[in-house]
Amino acid sequence: MKFISNSKVNNHKSQICGLLEWAEKCVLCTSFIDKKGFNHLSKNICSGIEERGLNITIYSNGEAKYTKQETINLLSGVNGLVHKVTRGKRRLHSKFYYFERGIEFIVIIGSANITHNGLVKNIELSTQISGDVGSHEHQEILSQLLQVESEC
Repeated sequence: MKFISNSKVNNHKSQICGLLEWAEKCVLCTSFIDKKGFNHLSKNICSGIEERGLNITIYSNGEAKYTKQETINLLSGVNGLVHKVTRGKRRLHSKFYYFERGIEFIVIIGSANITHNGLVKNIELSTQISGDVGSHEHQEILSQLLQVESEC
């Protein structure tokens, strides 16, 4: 287990960008994503898709005060990226970022949204957990992903 905060050396942006370079599959689940936040990650997302066939899905809230239409349009313009907006009865508040390569997974679970402030500026704290695909922890993470998917 590892802790991530938005210190000058190690922030959410640098951790997520590094894992985007490592992963074959990625699911980013956030309550709030904005244009500046996506721009922090876009180079790594686009190069991952183009160079390695990165399988990536982003989930965010459908309410306009959380994910603006301009951001939805920006995400829809990225070939190979799947953006799903929750439209269920419950509001998405989870912030977890899941990465998988081979038989390994890494997940960041915490408070940071995919915004400029969430990734580099705010006082945020997250935990990074790693393990093997198929483990108990992995199954728990997948059950959370299914719950989010059911709200789309």
